[in-house]
Amino acid sequence: MKNLLEFIRQFVFCLNHIRVLVVVLFLLLFSGAAVLSFLENMSFGRATYFTFITALAIGYGDVTPATAGGKVVSVLIGLLGLIILGIVTGISTRAILFIMHPEEFKSMRDK
Repeated sequence: MKNLLEFIRQFVFCLNHIRVLVVVLFLLLFSGAAVLSFLENMSFGRATYFTFITALAIGYGDVTPATAGGKVVSVLIGLLGLIILGIVTGISTRAILFIMHPEEFKSMRDK
């Protein structure tokens, strides 16, 4: 339990350093949902659902774009999802390394 709490603390600590980037990425996702809503003539809620399912690389297939513009936006949303998942993976790795080797991170702060 102690390691889990330390992991969460380190994850939030790192996320806090890039909070502007995270906000921009999520604004881009919601913007993509708005564009999809317009291009595909669907509700914003359904477009947001599709956007997050696409960005998280789940892709249920229950909602699919029909227009060429919608397909292009969907690919861009998928690329944004890869960036977000890469950031989460990197921060998680750093948090785990901190838990496993805290002395190395302490020496980095002292320099």
